[in-house]
Amino acid sequence: MRHVKLESKSLSCTVDAERGARIIRLSIQGEDVFKFNENKNPNGPGEGVLALIPCVHHASLSELVWHGTGHPALNTQVSAEQFDGGLGWQSPWQILEQEEDWVLLGFEHRAQKNWPWLFDASQVIRVHEETLFLTLSLTNQSNVAAPAGLGWSLSFPIVPRDQLTIKAKRQMELNHLGVKERAIKEVKQGNSKSSEGFDGALHELCEGISYGEWDGAASLKTDTYRVSLQSNLKTIQACPIDERASLLLKAFDVPYDVMRHAAAPQMLAPGESTSIEMCLKFEGSKNIH
Repeated sequence: MRHVKLESKSLSCTVDAERGARIIRLSIQGEDVFKFNENKNPNGPGEGVLALIPCVHHASLSELVWHGTGHPALNTQVSAEQFDGGLGWQSPWQILEQEEDWVLLGFEHRAQKNWPWLFDASQVIRVHEETLFLTLSLTNQSNVAAPAGLGWSLSFPIVPRDQLTIKAKRQMELNHLGVKERAIKEVKQGNSKSSEGFDGALHELCEGISYGEWDGAASLKTDTYRVSLQSNLKTIQACPIDERASLLLKAFDVPYDVMRHAAAPQMLAPGESTSIEMCLKFEGSKNIH
């Protein structure tokens, strides 16, 4: 096992480089926000904070055909996880540089039947005071355009009365077989309209919902901590899991219309790169009002 422990004045986390460079433990002011067993569910993306790379999240991927030779269409090869989980969680990442409060990790994918496009990826995980900073990058190393998307999966322990706030203008139910649009109540503000999005106790979240036209911010308030998320991403999903003992948030740079299959998947030209950033500010029980 290759575990990396990062520490700042108030925040610490443990990164498991062998299992997708996921964060498996995070503590604020000495109190655990989450601590997951690294051996749990070894065949799936699992828990913690995890890079989703590449997360194409589009059913039309089944219609794409590799432009090289000897590669069949992907319609019988792409698993459900690769729509959003991607490949990074399935592989060890290299520790390229490391300091007390940050680590740079790298991952190279060479063409395989399950994903015939080549890419290089890197991510930086950094803690500073009460904030966790994340950066994720991908470069298409194929000689043809490749589908690409990036994101993060975050799993937090919850109870039904915990409060989740996501401001967005559109929402839908989404699975790998299709989508179902859901209306969001709109309120008039002068001559414009804005969405209330989702703002309430988690027992009101009865199913997984995807939110589009999202402003990049979200917050989760529990009895023991509060986390505020800020990103440059376009879409977020919220879903209770583990018999509602955990909340799974997935934040993507994939546009909402791509996720609802109303637009083509995002593509990167040969040699082209893309990057995303996200920060999470944690407040312990002493600072929650």
